[in-house]
Amino acid sequence: VTAGTRDPYRTFKGYEAGAVAFLCKPIDPHILASKARVFFDLACQRTQLANVLRLNEMFIAILGHDLRNPLATLTAGAQLLELQHTDDATRRVTGKMLAAGGRMTEMIEQLLDLTRSRLGDGVGLVNAREEVDIASLVDRTVEELRVAHPARRFEVSSRRSCTAIGDSARLLQLFSNLIANAVQHGDPATPIRIEVDSGETEVVVRIHNLGTIDPSLVPGIFDPFRRRSEGVRGLGLGTYIAREVARGHGGDVEVASGPEIGTTFTVRLPRRW
Repeated sequence: VTAGTRDPYRTFKGYEAGAVAFLCKPIDPHILASKARVFFDLACQRTQLANVLRLNEMFIAILGHDLRNPLATLTAGAQLLELQHTDDATRRVTGKMLAAGGRMTEMIEQLLDLTRSRLGDGVGLVNAREEVDIASLVDRTVEELRVAHPARRFEVSSRRSCTAIGDSARLLQLFSNLIANAVQHGDPATPIRIEVDSGETEVVVRIHNLGTIDPSLVPGIFDPFRRRSEGVRGLGLGTYIAREVARGHGGDVEVASGPEIGTTFTVRLPRRW
């Protein structure tokens, strides 16, 4: 509210500083009522939209939770068939069923993680605070991926003590998401290099492969349900959850990608938080 002159420059500076409306004295009650009504309506619409979004995310949480039991039953049935039948045709079919069940389980868990982070503002993504060896967690992740991808090469190096305070289960999920992402998108003929290093205040993990991310996708690489490249399956939640886990530990995840340098995800975790 101002009694000053109607100077366009002052009006512009006001809007630039964050103002959303101007009222000049003497105040016209009709103009005041009209402006107030607009902002009240906008506030109501924002509240309604927030409620709808929260209900949608609660629906996703309930759906994801309720899908786990029937999916577990189907997976157990496929495992039983695999054990009881030794002919190649049956084993091929059950193998595909188990692989599909595994992908569905992973997507359900990612949806539940997304909902936990949205509804709880990150609560649920970090459930423990204990001293963990980051290099050992990376080694465990790589060993698991070696079993699933025996043809891929992994080169892991670590320097100095790499301990930090954190939730080991969630950090394993973080590294699994990012290293599996490198396996999926990297050049199969070249190794995936993981470097673990630490300073006085933080532990840094760099995951490098010679694949390249489309430049148009880099700005939204950590967004959930982002636009995907052709032929890529999944919900696009892996990198989002990895970053949320890192942020839940007081750290962050960055990415750099280019034709000459390949792609590197850098995880920074404070040693104490």
